[in-house]
Amino acid sequence: MAEEEQILNRMEYHTYKILKEQNDQFKNDIANNSLQIANLNKELEQLQQSNIQFPGILSNQDQEMIRIEEEIRQIRIRDDAQIFQLRDQLSQFEQRYSQQEKKNEFQQSQHQIREPNRFFSDISKPIDGIQSIKVILDAHFNIQQIKQEIQQNTLNIIAILVSQEVSHVIYKQHQLDSQNQLQGIVVQNHEVTYQIG
Repeated sequence: MAEEEQILNRMEYHTYKILKEQNDQFKNDIANNSLQIANLNKELEQLQQSNIQFPGILSNQDQEMIRIEEEIRQIRIRDDAQIFQLRDQLSQFEQRYSQQEKKNEFQQSQHQIREPNRFFSDISKPIDGIQSIKVILDAHFNIQQIKQEIQQNTLNIIAILVSQEVSHVIYKQHQLDSQNQLQGIVVQNHEVTYQIG
């Protein structure tokens, strides 16, 4: 029996040893699991804090987005107001300009009707005994006819000008140094040049 007891003791020891190893392994596993659970709890806590903070972050971002959108809207309103003001000023300017153009056209036509006798004369010094007299007539008129004659040391010029179906007669005299003959006439656009010698 003693031998059987020894075998039983050895089996119990062997079982004990296996159970102890398993138990130690379970303790290690439990310790590792506890550590892992602790780490997971920390992560969970951090996630919960993040979730608590995250809506705040979202809320702040939402508020910032709303503020930026409001700024953009205000800028657009200001820009639209400035564009409207500039268009209004441009429209007023165009109206004033158009009215002024009409006034200018009317005044110009009135001026042409009332004062057609505008001209510019230029007398050049005689070269080789020939003197030039240049008469520049108002460019708003067309020269219909021009006549000239020399009488008693005076060059008499008569021009018939036409503008907008209205005829005008202008008369100009130039004193000459002595009794001279008309050598030639050159007409270019509204310039008439007399050569006297």
